[in-house]
Amino acid sequence: MRRADRSFRTDIVLTRRLMEIDDARASPPPPDDEDVDVARLASRGTHRVAAAVARILSPPYVVSLVWVVACLTTSADPRVRLTCLAVGLVFLVGGPYLTLAVLLRIGAVSDAQVVRRAERHGLYGLILVWVLMGATGLLIIRAPSELVAVAAAMFTGLGLVGLANLVTKASSHLATLAGAAVVLWLLWWPAGLCCALAVPVAGWARVDEGRHSWPQVILGTVLGGVGGACYLLYAKV
Repeated sequence: MRRADRSFRTDIVLTRRLMEIDDARASPPPPDDEDVDVARLASRGTHRVAAAVARILSPPYVVSLVWVVACLTTSADPRVRLTCLAVGLVFLVGGPYLTLAVLLRIGAVSDAQVVRRAERHGLYGLILVWVLMGATGLLIIRAPSELVAVAAAMFTGLGLVGLANLVTKASSHLATLAGAAVVLWLLWWPAGLCCALAVPVAGWARVDEGRHSWPQVILGTVLGGVGGACYLLYAKV
């Protein structure tokens, strides 16, 4: 009897396992939730040179360069220049950087360079608010029109990248650098030339490190260039 019971139980276990296998074969495979950009980044090794280039050409540094040059080249009173410089550095550089730090702190974004496209929506929206407040502050203190135009061009470029981010991913590094190259070329061409020469280097670094694909780099460059070119339109207003 005991042997019969054991044999019967064994048959039941085997039957259940076979049924589980059949169910697994019949059911569709689970969806692949892995982010494409995260997978590409994970497939790359450590690229110290590319990472160093990306840090040097990161948006906060590039925007700071643009704003300092813009304030130095404007024909305004030195006190006005300093005031505008402070407003720009607070709202166009400090505010966005602080926002990213807070989002990192609370876990709203996974890393400092925000690889996941879905995590960029809120970040871009908050940065746009900072830039808008900066432009409003410049209008309140009656800053020179060319400085307001620079802030408006930044807002336009970031807005274009933010809209594109709803569908695909565009490199914010390249957008910022390309926009800076256009604006600085119009303000003081040596600085603009340096930024223009840095564009392909930054593009290589982002692709080599696995942060972006070439289409994302090219899209960011185009959108940033369009935003920078809008400076001509805003400066005439």
